[in-house]
Amino acid sequence: MYEGDLLAAVLTTSAEIRSESPELGRAVRLIISQLADVPPALEREVKGFLAL
Repeated sequence: MYEGDLLAAVLTTSAEIRSESPELGRAVRLIISQLADVPPALEREVKGFLAL
């Protein structure tokens, strides 16, 4: 268990899963938008998720 493991797992879910649960995607976007610090290793995944 490392810093950002749970966030990484959520951000890398398949598009199919996200399309089945759009309300979950909205909740994740809200949470991500409120993060003060994103681990540097996850910056690319966060930007990619928000771009969808």
